[in-house]
Amino acid sequence: MDPKIKKLFATLDEETAAYLEMEQVLSDEGDSIFFSKKEQFDQVQERKDELVFRLHRLEETRKPLVEELSMTYGLTNQTSTVRQLAKRFEPSSGEQLTQCADRLRATLVRVREKNNRNQKLIHHQLDLVKGAIKILTHITEDRAVYHNNGVPRPSTGYRSGGGRVLRGSI
Repeated sequence: MDPKIKKLFATLDEETAAYLEMEQVLSDEGDSIFFSKKEQFDQVQERKDELVFRLHRLEETRKPLVEELSMTYGLTNQTSTVRQLAKRFEPSSGEQLTQCADRLRATLVRVREKNNRNQKLIHHQLDLVKGAIKILTHITEDRAVYHNNGVPRPSTGYRSGGGRVLRGSI
């Protein structure tokens, strides 16, 4: 078997393993969001950043391999896929390559779903925080003793202006 094909198998397997690890990290992230554990969330984000970097490196390894093998096996398409490339290999290697690609694709789908779920949780938490800030801001502004310059004072008390009573005669 061509060494480049072996390297492609190894890269696909390593990429799948990294995405499986990302799936676990996203589960941990979801738990930390749901239970509002900031320290745990920060740790998860560091692990997630490391994994993203590793996945980018693996992708940068995989793409040139696929391009080189595509040219070697006569695929003239600019963007050849692993599945198209597998059709050019001998049946056993092609089937094995297709299975590797299918495992990676299935893992990617699960990771994408978990990531979308976490993103929705984060947006929901953010909406809750914004709502709480809005309520607190409204409460503190109404009871302020000193008002900002240029902001009209609310009229409270008598209609004549904020509770001040001035009479012409006593």
